[in-house]
Amino acid sequence: METLKRENKNITGNIEKFSLPLQTKSVYFFAHEINWLKIIYKILIHVDEIRELTEQLGEGGRSVHDLEKMNKKLELEKGELQNALEEAECALEQEEAKVFIIS
Repeated sequence: METLKRENKNITGNIEKFSLPLQTKSVYFFAHEINWLKIIYKILIHVDEIRELTEQLGEGGRSVHDLEKMNKKLELEKGELQNALEEAECALEQEEAKVFIIS
């Protein structure tokens, strides 16, 4: 779970790193910023889910099987978020190249 938290922080850091240039570009980038906000929202939801699972573990609530299922789900969504990040980075690079050519 600590690894997931660190990875979420890394992804959030990457999101913040690319958010500022997005704000100064065109309307096209505002759509990407909205997507970033959706990604951040999903991450925050998962952080809350992890916190709840941790509390339930302490109380003996959920079984190991349920936790493994949740872990698989989080890993899949992490992969989706990583893919979305990579796609957005590529789109950003393409738009920057267009802006550079136009300039």
